[in-house]
Amino acid sequence: MTTTQQPPEVDVLEKCISSWSGTLGTNADNAMAMAASILTGMAGPGATLRMPWGNVPLQGLNLLVRDRKGNTSMALEMLLSPLRIFNMQVLGSMAGTNRKMLDHVQAGTFATNPARANPNGRTECIGLQKLQDSIMPEQSWKEVTSASDLSPSGAVLRMEAIRRPAVLLEGARFSELKTLLLGCHRLSALAVLRLAPELDSPDRKKLLATLVDLMDGIELKIPQGRTIQGIELNHPAKVNAIFRLDQPTWERLHGDAPQLLERGLLVADDTPPASHEPRAAGAAAFNDFYMSAINEIGVTRRDGLLLQVGFDSTDAAVTFQKNLLDHNTSCNALPHEVGPTPRNLPTALAWSLLALRRQMTGQHAAHAPTDEQIIKLSFAAAGRLLARHHGILANMESAATRESMLAIASRLVLKVRGKGPITERNLVRSFTCQKISIYRPVIDALVDEQVLEVTPEGLLQLGRRSFEDAQPALWSPLAVAV
Repeated sequence: MTTTQQPPEVDVLEKCISSWSGTLGTNADNAMAMAASILTGMAGPGATLRMPWGNVPLQGLNLLVRDRKGNTSMALEMLLSPLRIFNMQVLGSMAGTNRKMLDHVQAGTFATNPARANPNGRTECIGLQKLQDSIMPEQSWKEVTSASDLSPSGAVLRMEAIRRPAVLLEGARFSELKTLLLGCHRLSALAVLRLAPELDSPDRKKLLATLVDLMDGIELKIPQGRTIQGIELNHPAKVNAIFRLDQPTWERLHGDAPQLLERGLLVADDTPPASHEPRAAGAAAFNDFYMSAINEIGVTRRDGLLLQVGFDSTDAAVTFQKNLLDHNTSCNALPHEVGPTPRNLPTALAWSLLALRRQMTGQHAAHAPTDEQIIKLSFAAAGRLLARHHGILANMESAATRESMLAIASRLVLKVRGKGPITERNLVRSFTCQKISIYRPVIDALVDEQVLEVTPEGLLQLGRRSFEDAQPALWSPLAVAV
């Protein structure tokens, strides 16, 4: 009697992620967001989510990561490590490439016998073989005799992988990004950046504008000599970014870099890891799946093949699409504008989980999550991440409001100290901006805290309490930690 194997009731991949993140002392949702940002950023512009009605282009997942305790930073380092190794190996293997050989390959014309077609024909055959071997060492060609042996698109894409090998940029200054992208595969890269030096630059607005353009996607002009046969001089370019922020920089985001808040997901380290004891075997399994996914994505991208994952069933794809429409509807209902990263978060998470599921072969195949489990986990994690994102945004806005109110209050107290007792009207008229609606709530708060007091004649004068003593209590509902 045969029995039908039932899918696992518990998502083993989810447990592995939880064990891995718990081992490092960080939250599983944060770990999933960081892993998804790295996997989708590495996948580049050719990655899609396969759906029955067409392939959905994958959007990058930009993150703004704060780490005050060190655990989230450690997890990010662990997730970046295999990508760094892949990037260094590719750069190292391409460093000794003979440029003249590449020029021969690029300029060669195909015919029945390339050796007769042009003076560099034999060089072209050898060069193409070396070119193929350098990208796909497990295969080799004995001879190239016609265009059918290497399609033009394949030649272009493999040449691209040699001339512009990098897929990762770290620590770059914003002013250098456009130039550095010219050395990146398909002018697209995952950029791990620090924000503090740029915020302190006198050219901050210009630098941030350049960065935002690259995050949104622009066209760069490829200098003559770097062009590849069959590709125009202007080429789409894009960075997917992970910003590593210390606390002072985090607190400056709302005032100094609001355009990044519109394009990134805020990832903080305030939420503790799951309460259950992490299992070493589960953590090791996730690490294996993740490293395997990094390698598959990197090799597939550089080979010029489609980076495509999808659900096993049409019903699951329909369910995912319905949930995604509901997600976008909820985003539209929020009082503030929701940027592309929060909207695309469920898709990025699902794509990454599907890419990880592909690595669950052999003994792990029976425990691979079902489509339904991946959909459930993607939207549940996205919901929790976005709730924290919007909560942090609200706290930032409240903190910015409080700072603005305190600044106004400080100026009011100084004016009253120098001119009081004074009428409210004359006090307001002593400022350049004379809108009473700006000052009255602040005056009322200062009177309530006895920093100012109203005389029987209706004049404002200093009260019995100093502004410095009252400051912690002023607008205390707004004084929330960010």
